[in-house]
Amino acid sequence: MNQKLAKNTGEYMKLNKIGIIAMITMTEALVGSGCSLLSKNAQNPVQNSGTGPTVSTSVPSMAAVVGRIQKGLGGNVSSSAGNFAKVLAQVQTNLPSVTDPTKATGLDQIPVLIYGACSDVSTSLMNSAYKVNSGTSVAANMAPLVAAGVTMVNLHVANLAAAGTPLNAQVSSIFTNLVNSDIGSGATTAQAFYSVCMAANSFGVGMTGF
Repeated sequence: MNQKLAKNTGEYMKLNKIGIIAMITMTEALVGSGCSLLSKNAQNPVQNSGTGPTVSTSVPSMAAVVGRIQKGLGGNVSSSAGNFAKVLAQVQTNLPSVTDPTKATGLDQIPVLIYGACSDVSTSLMNSAYKVNSGTSVAANMAPLVAAGVTMVNLHVANLAAAGTPLNAQVSSIFTNLVNSDIGSGATTAQAFYSVCMAANSFGVGMTGF
């Protein structure tokens, strides 16, 4: 498998856009379902007072970002090898160094870091870990691609989207729509896997409050 970070800028931008849109859609679905991690009725994270804002949530710092990516990928990639390590070396000083959301900067560096990690999942690992066969069509891999996305989300939210839970149908629907979009755009199975991987882990890394 070609392990270059991206064949061209257009491919990365397409996957980045898909991942961000899917992350927003997934977050809205989880909020609407009443998920305790992302409740609509949760207290406003930043409250103004006479002495300035009081922070009641946090954003992940550099170490937490790396840890969340590795968690979502089930330990199948390493931050010390492959594209994940190469991108981390380039962006780590730009990632948040503080957890205060009113002061943290560098969150815009996270999508490319997630893409680097996702691209380290080789075609053989896609098959062994996620049952995705890159040698066949995206349509033929619909079920395992959706299952891969749900699996990654579950690792971030303690199995709240597992089969039989209220969130399962919503999260599965989001990934089904994402994979259908990839089919419509003529993406390869590997590209579809990377877009699913980016969406699931962008959501997981982007969660705040802990």
